[in-house]
Amino acid sequence: MPLTDTPLVSVIMPCFNDAAFIGEAIQSILAQDYRNREIIVVDDGSTDNSIDVIRSFGSDVILLTQENAGSAIARNFALQQASGELIAFLDSDDAWLPGKLRTQVNFLKTNPGIGACFTAFHHWWPDGDGLYPDVASFPLPEKEGPKKNATIEWCYPDLLLKFPFWTGTALIPRTVIEKAGPFNPELRVGQDYDLWIRIATKYKIAFLDLKTALYRKNPTSNTKWFHKKNYRALIVENALERFGKTGADGKTINEEALALKLSSLWQSYARGAIQAGERGIAVMALDKAISYRKNAKLFAVNMGCRIPVIFRLFHAYLKHKIGALPVRNY
Repeated sequence: MPLTDTPLVSVIMPCFNDAAFIGEAIQSILAQDYRNREIIVVDDGSTDNSIDVIRSFGSDVILLTQENAGSAIARNFALQQASGELIAFLDSDDAWLPGKLRTQVNFLKTNPGIGACFTAFHHWWPDGDGLYPDVASFPLPEKEGPKKNATIEWCYPDLLLKFPFWTGTALIPRTVIEKAGPFNPELRVGQDYDLWIRIATKYKIAFLDLKTALYRKNPTSNTKWFHKKNYRALIVENALERFGKTGADGKTINEEALALKLSSLWQSYARGAIQAGERGIAVMALDKAISYRKNAKLFAVNMGCRIPVIFRLFHAYLKHKIGALPVRNY
């Protein structure tokens, strides 16, 4: 179904204890020159003064609240309240550059039938004092629109091997999410990756080679913890079980590349488990890694992890070399 001339965009933002950054995130949306948009912020049980910051924007922001349940449930809550033909997402510690919405809306209007449109982005690093550069210090997206190497393609098998799309750049027709289904509430990490995979089984995906957003490198991010589930590997394994290895265009994933990817995901998770001091999980993860790809080094580490005194040496080494990795029980 074609978009209307000026489709309403619902911008969805979950927030948990981000009072220090959310004002800048909201302001970057308000600064967009595409005006037909609504901003829906879901406070996910914050214990700081995030709600006060959100309320300071008055009627420019629709504020929803819930007890802490994670960003998947928060985004689904906002989707239920959203009125837009198009849905965009921005996390409460990130920001958009001016022109982001206009560029993507125009692209989707001239390329009907696309399941989702993503762009490139800047990594937003702090300086030595922990301060982040101003949004205005970054170059604007090209005013003339997407570069010639913007791509539109079926990419389901490719997504099983890599995760090239960032949620903060997504613009998706509402009807696509209705057909693909909402975010999986059981995924506390990677729920966006899971949704992109489901969309890719039904639609082509567009990628514009423009940097339209800033992804803040935040040391308190949810990605800096060890989780009791290997969400990235489970998402890929569940997709294979549900959708198989072949996309809608007939393209099939390379078996060797898939085995290497899954082994790598479990190996990386095992390393995190060792760093976090979770011996049982480390052994399980190494078993999984070896099941996908036989490797003498992995086998040796696996055997070492089964012996408590050797595991403690592994743990002490990684803790000294990289640092402690706190655990979250989900």
